[in-house]
Amino acid sequence: MASDKGKSDTRTPATSATSATRATNEWGIPDWRDAASYGDVKRWEFNRWRWEFYRRRDDLRECFDAYADETYQHKKQHAGKPGFPDAHLQPHEAGFSAIVGVDNRKRFGYSNLPNPRIGEQPAWAISHLDIGGGIYLMGNGPRATFGYRLDWADVALSEKQKFLLNFELSCFPVSLNQDEICFTFDLNKPLEPQLENARFMMKHEYESHGKPIQRKRHPQKWLGYLRTLDARVAGAVWREIANLHPNTAQTNQTARDAWEQANALCFKF
Repeated sequence: MASDKGKSDTRTPATSATSATRATNEWGIPDWRDAASYGDVKRWEFNRWRWEFYRRRDDLRECFDAYADETYQHKKQHAGKPGFPDAHLQPHEAGFSAIVGVDNRKRFGYSNLPNPRIGEQPAWAISHLDIGGGIYLMGNGPRATFGYRLDWADVALSEKQKFLLNFELSCFPVSLNQDEICFTFDLNKPLEPQLENARFMMKHEYESHGKPIQRKRHPQKWLGYLRTLDARVAGAVWREIANLHPNTAQTNQTARDAWEQANALCFKF
């Protein structure tokens, strides 16, 4: 999505629901004119927010569609077998994820891609972030367990094998007591996304143990940014988008600035 900053805005104001409805029907995008149509965003965790921005990327959508059918044909052969919990799902269902290959894992930051037409994915489907580190081990005591990590560099595989294999390949020993958790972090990748992913996993474990955790309040501007992205795709002009940001000067320039900030989150959240 390239910026048209500096250019005159000749779009027709989105006074009808035609273009907005078309976008909603195809990609499951809410009506940008109604904040309530986005649901209870106060309950969204970090990974849901990230998914909402990333699923609006054209390249991610194209990638899912390119790999979805091949993944489905592969996975359905394993439906009902241990270790294949989503093999019974079809591409249009929440929780299905396409195996998109190593390069696309790195490009989008997801181990596999859920359907970008669905915002409300299961938490586990959008929490498997391939953003560095994040190896997640739970101790069961006594002090011996094994963890697995993905490391294609040390394994001789064809591109087809890399596409089809969806499990960790190299094994390393880890010593943990019961109720201890271990994470690893990749020093070559940004720290904040790795910390957020670890926080998500820790929250899940705390809740499963009956330990309360205070919810993190997400910045309200993220909802405004989502609405900005959706408004622009639906055909809204800058003056309409400016009205979504009451804490700004609400000019065409501030609307363009908001769009650029929102668009940046689709690539680096």
